[in-house]
Formats: sequence, structure tokens, C-alpha cells
Amino acid sequence: MQADEFLRRMEEFKDRNLFVIQGDEPYLMEQAEKALIDSFGLSFPEMNLTVLQDKAGYSDIWNTCMQAPCFASSRATVIDGIDVSSKDLDFSRILDELPKETKLVIVMRSKPDLRKSVYKRLKEEAVTCECNSLNEGMLVKWIKVTGKRKGVMLSDSASRLLLEITGGDMNTILNEIEKMKFLMIRSPSEKEIRETVSGTLEYDIFEFHNCMMDGEYDKAFSIYESFRKNRDQVLGFIGLLTGKFTPMYLAKGLMMKGMPERGAADMVSETMGIKPYPALLAARDAKRFTLREIKNSIRELEEMDRRVKTFNKINDYKSLFLRIYNRV
Repeated sequence: MQADEFLRRMEEFKDRNLFVIQGDEPYLMEQAEKALIDSFGLSFPEMNLTVLQDKAGYSDIWNTCMQAPCFASSRATVIDGIDVSSKDLDFSRILDELPKETKLVIVMRSKPDLRKSVYKRLKEEAVTCECNSLNEGMLVKWIKVTGKRKGVMLSDSASRLLLEITGGDMNTILNEIEKMKFLMIRSPSEKEIRETVSGTLEYDIFEFHNCMMDGEYDKAFSIYESFRKNRDQVLGFIGLLTGKFTPMYLAKGLMMKGMPERGAADMVSETMGIKPYPALLAARDAKRFTLREIKNSIRELEEMDRRVKTFNKINDYKSLFLRIYNRV
């Protein structure tokens, strides 16, 4: 079930002891995990809650799962980011012997191979919460609802601007809303959102890319000029800009084969592991270039990166950016 349903039905699961939280949206996964742990009502959580990550082995998992609650009726074990299908874990045995007093939560941050027997078993036996990235419409709705809860009234246009600037990252969006609340901006205009969110390299990329796409070259060049002498920032800028063109290349290739914009965006998101909304923007931007032009742009950015690392500077960057955006 999706995260919103999982949170609504939490009370129904009080007698269950096996849970899976999986997906690609960290914010939703964090919220689901926190709400689930809270719903257990653990007494003395410092003694009755164990979180295992990364290199935890079979004995670690076995011991904490089999451990009796301390001065309480139940205890919880969270297994975060561990491949439970590994033969070294013998996870089926752990599931066979799992005490009813142990609440076992498995957090999967990558897509599991459902062909493996342990995942088939979890699918049948566990309460599963899906925390995947929201689509554009759902994100706009979430931004408005979240803003309202915090006393920040965001219009549709303001919400979409915030979504575009942040690339759909829910934790970043939440931080920006918190910032507006702190600054007592109750009904932010688009201008106020730009002023509030500005100051990051990610925002500079957002503004620069849009200005170049819209033909506002002087404005774009002034953005680059503001940090041009900072080598680390320039390299970060080039990396982020390359991150704009790479998904465009894949999306363009898919659309040339007849795939619709939305389908190409979904494929880009799945293939490259980026969020759906930036993938959709990449597909839209790709329509304004040929496949060869995008490929040449990526090559120009690679050469730009090499020059900065080798010579610590770029001569005539304006002409270079105009070539990258196919404006000369």
C-alpha cells in the first residue's frame, strides 16, 4: 500500500510484527518509519529498539530479533539497507523463528529482486508500505497542504515554482517552507520564493538553465560571473549542468523512437534513478534540441570540466555557453 494509506491504517497493524518500508522518496520513508515505531508504543526504547545498518551480519540480526523485551511487552528491530536475500543471512530461518514480541521493520532503499524467495515471502507475510516519488500533481497538492499546516499559504503557481527550483525533493521543499515560516512570509509571491530559496548552487543552476533556454543570456552570464573565480563552485556548477543535459539525451532518444513525453520521462526516471519531476522537465527541454545537439552539449561540458581542472580557468565562457545551448 502507498504511504498515505499506510499512515491512515496504522491502528489496524498493532498485532502484526513484520513490516517492509520500501521506495525512492527518503522523506516519505522517514515519515513512515517514524510513525510506525511510534505506533509500537515501546517502553524504554533505549533498551527495546535496535537499528541495524550496512555491515550487520547474521548473528547481529539473529541476536537482536530473538532478544527478549526488557521490562516491556515488545521490542523492535529495524534492518535498514541490508540485502536480506543474501545467502549469508539465512533470513528465512530468522522469519521462521521470529518471536511475536519482536516487531521487525525492514527498510529497503533500492528495488528488490522479487524473483528471490525471501522477497516473495515478505510480499505475502509483511505489511508493506510503498514510499515512491510523487507525481507533479500530487507534489503540488502536498506543498500546498504542508504549507497551510505551517501557516504558509502557497498558490498553485508559487507551489509549482518551488517544485521546479527544488527538483521535487520533499525534504528540501519542507526546509524552504520552514524558512518562509521563520521569515513570517505568510502568502509568498513568486518573487519572494525566488529570493528565499536563492543562495544555493542548485538555485543558480535552475536560474541559469531557464535563462539560457529563454534567451536571457545577460542574466544567465551574470549568475555565472558571481562565482566564476571560485574553482570548486565552477566545477560543481558544471557537474549540475551536465546533470541537466544527460537525462535530456536519453529522453530525446526515446521520444525519437515514438515514445510520448510522459513515457520517456518515466523511463528516464527509472533508468537514471532520478525523481519523476526533473525527468519530466528534461523530456520537455529535450524537445528544443536535436539528439546530436544534446550530445555536443555534453561534450562541451566535459571539455569545460577538463579545462577548469587543468588550467583553472575558462576563456570566453559566454561563447562556450552559447554553443552548449545551441545558440550560435
